[in-house]
Amino acid sequence: METPLLEACLVPEVDAAKLSHHGSKNSTTEEFITALSPTVAFVSVGDSTSCGAGFNQYGNPSQEAISATNAAGVETIYQTERGGVKFEPNAPNSPNPPPPKSCTPTEAARNYGDLEADFVYDTITITTDGGPFFEVCGSECTSYTTLP
Repeated sequence: METPLLEACLVPEVDAAKLSHHGSKNSTTEEFITALSPTVAFVSVGDSTSCGAGFNQYGNPSQEAISATNAAGVETIYQTERGGVKFEPNAPNSPNPPPPKSCTPTEAARNYGDLEADFVYDTITITTDGGPFFEVCGSECTSYTTLP
């Protein structure tokens, strides 16, 4: 699916991208992530045997997907082990919601390189009021500037 989009120059630049298929080995290529040019990436890996183990029972996210994300220049990867990612467009200006429960990896499962990794054992929420910023609440809330 990525190759035809790349060849037809139909890949838009985005602020945030979700890695396909839980970050499996052949899910998202470095070329595609580079074309998307996101600041942050998300991967929902499902429930692992222990909070923060770093990967699920199928070995996702794969080292290949993490390395591709790192090589594409993404600043932060948010990894959720339960709950996935929720997008709230046009959210009114309001105080930050309480951040979800965070996890600490119990083992050095993957090499995240220069990526700042945020492990969450709950739903990650992306909110925007349509202005020049969007906010991601993982283990804490962080604001980002949107693309011009």
